[in-house]
Amino acid sequence: MVYEPPPPPALSPPSYETLVVRGAGLLRQDSGDRADLYAIVRNPNANAGVRAVDYVFEVRAHGQSVARILGRTYFMPGQEKPIVALSETVPPGGGEVTINFGTPDWVAVEPGFQPPSFVPVSRTAKVREGQPPLYEVKAVLANESPRDYLTVEVTALGLDANGAIVGAGRTFVGSLRSGERREFTVFWPLPPGREIAEVRIVPEINVFSKAAVQPRPGVPGLEPRPTSAPRP
Repeated sequence: MVYEPPPPPALSPPSYETLVVRGAGLLRQDSGDRADLYAIVRNPNANAGVRAVDYVFEVRAHGQSVARILGRTYFMPGQEKPIVALSETVPPGGGEVTINFGTPDWVAVEPGFQPPSFVPVSRTAKVREGQPPLYEVKAVLANESPRDYLTVEVTALGLDANGAIVGAGRTFVGSLRSGERREFTVFWPLPPGREIAEVRIVPEINVFSKAAVQPRPGVPGLEPRPTSAPRP
């Protein structure tokens, strides 16, 4: 007689803590129907990032939903970052903001995972006169990582002396090779009578996307494919 042992039990998929929303709000500079929305969100998992996750900003007025703004974002392990939606159509009166997330595409990382190292330097700021006036921030972003990146973005928040967010901006830097520096500019409308006491700059890139990292010759597994057949 032949005895076959039962198959081993199926492994349970890893479980991760849900994303934590630290706060959300809306910035409206006049009585029109345009507004900037923001949320501060943290990934509490130090051992996993998020390749992609859909989100929905929902704006309510007197308990009724008046606007829904959809988007997609990503997270590094343990990262807390701002999510912004700029110059969106939001009916006057809408001011209660929440953000909800779909199912994250989790990516487990090895111990010792190091996120990209971007350092903003040579920062300057000024108020550009106009209707409304604009608060403008210029800086140089340095890539101190050992890899070249293709789709670097920067989000900036302007805070008043009490730590409240009074402005938000976002810009696309593009490719940034290892050791390279590139200037960027970000700005937002300055509310009447408000002053910016602190600017938080958050550069980031989705390292879990193959389209974000530039392969470098000589790196095992990252060599570019040949463009033509080798000659005999």
